[in-house]
Order: sequence, then structure tokens, then C-alpha cells
Amino acid sequence: MAPPSPTPAPQKRQPTRNDVFLREVDKRVKQAKLDRTFRQRVFSLLEDPTSSGAGRAIALVSAAVITVSTTSVVLETEVCTASPCVTGFLPFAPFAMIFYVVEWVSSVVFTVDSFVRLYAWPSRLRFFINPSNLIDLAAWVPFWVSGAMQSPPFALGNGGGGTGFLRFLRLVRVLGIVGLLRPGA
Repeated sequence: MAPPSPTPAPQKRQPTRNDVFLREVDKRVKQAKLDRTFRQRVFSLLEDPTSSGAGRAIALVSAAVITVSTTSVVLETEVCTASPCVTGFLPFAPFAMIFYVVEWVSSVVFTVDSFVRLYAWPSRLRFFINPSNLIDLAAWVPFWVSGAMQSPPFALGNGGGGTGFLRFLRLVRVLGIVGLLRPGA
């Protein structure tokens, strides 16, 4: 028996423009699926605390920031602003600075939270008509607008522009989170 004749190796053909285009489309489709999946995961993480342990942790941190911020707004009304103290029971120093820092930190946290939610929300229009998101925006937008309009910007004692009461509305979200975190909810 004669040995089989070797088959010639197939020659590689040069990719055509169509091949390059199809590869690029495949890459973009795969990237879009990854992006969509990431956005969906972020959305689930932020909007459904029961979806994972990380979702619960984020909800608890958010609830803590909201609670500290709201408590700070209430106690801020008791800071003495004149001598002798006739308006409150807390001395100006150090409490004015503490409340100022709490306001800054909570406003930054609320702002970042809102932008991440906006990124992850399936529909931008529905994001802006959702009552919970409107409350969130009402809690931090006045801080940035009034702070930027001051001279000097964001001076101690002037941040928030008297809109701290809007942060109180965020307690609605805390109550919702607590309701979602109960076992069996």
C-alpha cells in the first residue's frame, strides 16, 4: 500500500473589508452586552437591596448617611450663633464645623449616589419622573447651587441655603429600605 499523499496546507486568505467590519461589529456587540449587564447589575444593586449582600451593605450605608444628615440638620438649629447664647444649647465651636462637615460629606454621597443611579437607570426619563429620585435631587441640588453662589463659595455657616428640611424627605427612603431588609419581605 502506498502512503497517503500529503494534502497541501490551506493558504490563509487576506481578510476582506467585510471580515474586518464583521469582527468590529462582533466586538461592539460583545461590549454592549457587557455594558448592559454591568448597568443592570448596578441597577439591581442600588434599587433592590435584597438582591445581594453588597446591595444590603449599600442600603445600610445609605440609610446611615441619611439618618446622620437628617439628625445633623435638626441639631444644627440648636447651635448658638450669638453671645450670650439665646437661640440654642450647643456652642458654636466645634458644633458648627461638625455640622458643616456632615453636610458636605452627605451632599457628596447623595450626589455620587444620584449620578450612579442615573447611569444605571434603564430610562433617563423614568429616572427623572420617579418620586424617590426627585426627593434625592431636591436633597443635594440646593446645596451645590446655593454654595456656588456664595462669596466665598461654600463658606462655613452658609451652605445648604436653608433647604435642610428637604433632606428630611429622604427618611422616606430609609423607611423603605428598612421595610425591604426585614426577613421574609
